[in-house]
Amino acid sequence: GEVEEMGCSIIAMLESPSEDAMPRKAVEEMFNSHELKVVWANEDHSWNDFQHATVLVTVKRRVDDALLATLPRLRLVAVAFTGYDHVDLEACKKRGVAVANVPGYSTDGAAELCFGLIFSLLRHIPMAHQ
Repeated sequence: GEVEEMGCSIIAMLESPSEDAMPRKAVEEMFNSHELKVVWANEDHSWNDFQHATVLVTVKRRVDDALLATLPRLRLVAVAFTGYDHVDLEACKKRGVAVANVPGYSTDGAAELCFGLIFSLLRHIPMAHQ
């Protein structure tokens, strides 16, 4: 089929891994530069050209057995987030699908925000803003 002729792997995106901080076109170009084709889920989680996807990327959307059943060649669920409690690990294990996340990716940002809020309260910035 088309995928074999292109010689690339299919990456199925449930949602943008950058939570829309990066335009979809830029995400596609980045993956294409590594010979990876991106396929986006529709709002109802239906797919176009999904049957060859070997990787599924999600941030917060649920990955359950019903979704996994629509992706017969899937080998990896990549969670672009620290938590993975929205991924059915048992269903993935039964299908031989690995699950990966990015623990600690926002640790510095969370600490910086915390200190920013502390200084904001110490200096009464919210009250001064009113």
